[in-house]
Amino acid sequence: MEKLIEPILQEIIGLTHEGTLRNEFQAMTGEWLTGFIREVDQSPHSLKDWLIAHDSFLSWIKTQGRSISLQRRQEYLCCCLEGMKDPAGSLPLESILIYFLGQNGVE
Repeated sequence: MEKLIEPILQEIIGLTHEGTLRNEFQAMTGEWLTGFIREVDQSPHSLKDWLIAHDSFLSWIKTQGRSISLQRRQEYLCCCLEGMKDPAGSLPLESILIYFLGQNGVE
């Protein structure tokens, strides 16, 4: 599991919510981490892009006074990608997220 988590922890360094993201990812099971890595690998966006989007999502959640789990945020980001239909990855994932949060919020 350390082999899966180490690249993630390295990319988290310096993000606004570094401590929260670090704790969330370290608490995930191997099965979930494997699924996360698979989703990242199959997308046109880098690991760093995904983590920046999660960081931005946490900022939005904080302003809304809400709490949304890492798993739920990941599902939302995957839905955003599907909804945007941007296969070349020309838009940053963070921008796609901000668009969908502005249009739809989170249920």
